[in-house]
Amino acid sequence: MGFPDHELIDKAIYWSGISLYKANELDAAIKKFENVYHSYPKSIFAVDAMIKSGEILTLKRKWESAMERFDDVITKFPNTNFMMLAYKKKAEILKSKGELNSAIEYFHKSLGQLGTDIDAEIQFMIGECYEDSNNYNEALKEYLRVSYLYPQSNYWMIKSIFRSANIFERLEKWDEAKKLYEKLIALNIDESKYARERLEWIKSRAEKSNPI
Repeated sequence: MGFPDHELIDKAIYWSGISLYKANELDAAIKKFENVYHSYPKSIFAVDAMIKSGEILTLKRKWESAMERFDDVITKFPNTNFMMLAYKKKAEILKSKGELNSAIEYFHKSLGQLGTDIDAEIQFMIGECYEDSNNYNEALKEYLRVSYLYPQSNYWMIKSIFRSANIFERLEKWDEAKKLYEKLIALNIDESKYARERLEWIKSRAEKSNPI
């Protein structure tokens, strides 16, 4: 005999959806998540089920439906971390579609409450949007903010410094690129080897351009 109103039913359905999601059974998973937030809208699992549903729709490239799902989260859970996460998810879709100005707007909306590493990632993504738009000056500003604002987020800090150095190289601002590669070498990280190779290439180029 079933007990659909039992307080543990929503939890069971949600975790069943998670298991299906991890197994890449996306159609079955989304049905579980939709069941949770439609049948148990007051459940503590409802909002995450909505977000997971939006993620699956994004993976299936059903952009409009995914955006609608994230809009539902924003409307029903205002001024929460869930709202901020939904803004980030919308920004990622817009970036994938090449709607970079709108993506930047939503990335900015999502900053500030999701934790240092996620905020560092968002800041990096803003820089990437500008870089993809060939707006290198703004890209540099946003990438360099990652290392200034989130120095404890090593992964995104290192990645942003490399991107900045690469842009400086493209702009033929060799001194600025050298400074960043020297900074990466001083960190003594796995990526320092590649930074050293780029630094040597820049020095070699300068020697060839200015023979004695």
